[in-house]
Amino acid sequence: MKNKAIIITTPMVYAARLVSALQEKGFSNLVQHSVIENIFVDSPHFHLLFDTLLTYDFIILPSRNAIEAFIEQSKKYTIELELLQQVRFVTIGKDADYLLKFGLTNYLDSTEPSTEGIFNALKKYAKIKKMAVLVPKVEGIDEPDIIPDFLNDLRSIGQVHKIEAYITRPSETIDKQITKRIIDDNYNIIAVTSGGEIEALKSLLGSSVDFQSLRIVCFGPYTAQSAFKHNISPLLVGNDFSSFDGFADAIHTYFANVDNDI
Repeated sequence: MKNKAIIITTPMVYAARLVSALQEKGFSNLVQHSVIENIFVDSPHFHLLFDTLLTYDFIILPSRNAIEAFIEQSKKYTIELELLQQVRFVTIGKDADYLLKFGLTNYLDSTEPSTEGIFNALKKYAKIKKMAVLVPKVEGIDEPDIIPDFLNDLRSIGQVHKIEAYITRPSETIDKQITKRIIDDNYNIIAVTSGGEIEALKSLLGSSVDFQSLRIVCFGPYTAQSAFKHNISPLLVGNDFSSFDGFADAIHTYFANVDNDI
């Protein structure tokens, strides 16, 4: 597996975990640089959120960036930990462990680590009046459908307070070596973990390559939706997307069973 060149485009907040999982499977030719960047912002909606914190049935933090944005703003507004510990937070998959590092717990366990899993778990609750959801403001690329669809689903079961907690945009400091390797066809696969990465790749590569010919492997079916939108047929779509270990296992199995020497 050492000779397999894998380009990793996942955001920096997740990158170390994916790299580590792939290294444990014997991959060493890993080229990592996030194609998107996330910038925290001071949304005026945070003021209302913290003033009425305990009036929300749930506060949904569907990414690590959402968790970090919430924690950063709670410190700015000097919100006591004892108050935050009364909040019913909802996170996705392993992000519950990340939230725990700040002394806070995930209230709701879903059977599937995804926004759809959250919705399916929440709709079992009766009389949900109000939820706050921290989401990105997408700039410079088309917004993937996953967050708008999630918000629409949530509005079917209660009032939703949408907070644009950070900005997501194509990286302004993209490593030119990565785009050159893709343009020169000097890689085996591109491992993507979100629809935003696919949208950013399209923006960054422009007309330099035949975008539909990219050899992409997708973390799970929701990431793959963005690939299909651009008529890309992923070489692999992970079915165990509860952790990066499952993704690394799937990639290892793919190379073990398919002769993909480029």
